[in-house]
Amino acid sequence: MSGRGADIAIARIFISYRREDSAPHAGRLNDRLCLTFGADRVFMDIDDIPLGQDFAAALRENVRLADVVLVIIGPKWLAVAGEGGRRRLDDERDFVRFEVAEALRQRKRVIPILVNDTPLPKAADLPEDLQPLLVCQALHLADARFNRDAADLIQALGGAEPGPSPVRRWLVAGGGLAALAAIAGWQLIVRNAQEPPMPAEPKQADADVNGTWEGEVFYEWDRRKVTERFRFSSIGGALTGSASFLGVPRGILSVELKGNTIAFETRTRGSINEKEIEYVHRYRGEVNGDQMRVMMQTVGGYDTGVPREFVARRISRE
Repeated sequence: MSGRGADIAIARIFISYRREDSAPHAGRLNDRLCLTFGADRVFMDIDDIPLGQDFAAALRENVRLADVVLVIIGPKWLAVAGEGGRRRLDDERDFVRFEVAEALRQRKRVIPILVNDTPLPKAADLPEDLQPLLVCQALHLADARFNRDAADLIQALGGAEPGPSPVRRWLVAGGGLAALAAIAGWQLIVRNAQEPPMPAEPKQADADVNGTWEGEVFYEWDRRKVTERFRFSSIGGALTGSASFLGVPRGILSVELKGNTIAFETRTRGSINEKEIEYVHRYRGEVNGDQMRVMMQTVGGYDTGVPREFVARRISRE
């Protein structure tokens, strides 16, 4: 993403996505933004609409409150169909169309997020009220470079990502002077590079989560509690591990630890009416010593599970 001069400090971020198209990417990006800006500054329907609240009214109000709307577009975003085979995007009642159209109507800052090199749609493929989306500057978000792409977005939104070094800023801001210095000899740049760096602001140490954790989770559909288990270990400075769902361990696909907050996800494949479905289990936890307060939510199929909150306790260390 270019245009750094337009970067602003964001007070409220709205994430628009289609569950059948990009739920895992939306969830992972939501977790990253929450870690950077705080959960109260990021709106995502599955987390932020209370049970029983009018869905459309909640979406309209949260678009109104937003400073920026992220429209996550994956390979199925255009084509997902509803009952009767009609494309959902052609239905004015479709929530994704409603969110994007409302953001454009209110002249919000809208950023298309193109997943894994998905191209920006063509005007002929969009309803008329969504066509202004095509003049909005887009950001690519790829699995292979997720951390770098997410960092670019966070920096564009005013997050505390590290900026260029003093020497690089001097070269960028004073390109003409840099060229002149190169002709006369680049001793000035060398001296600048050798100056002692400014002292870094103190960083909160990341919590120690290594070991095995257990917590009881109540699943309402069969009215029973299941003991779920997490295992974390550090390998080469990277955190990895597993998390169980319904007592079955699943490998953690992505994990981010910042201070005492940890976010990670696992996935399960299943089927509904002989159609293969991928379920994404997302976890966000707050660590306090040997105790972790966890919020877990499952996304996939035709529904989004109700978030479950429970406490996990460390039963052993690595």
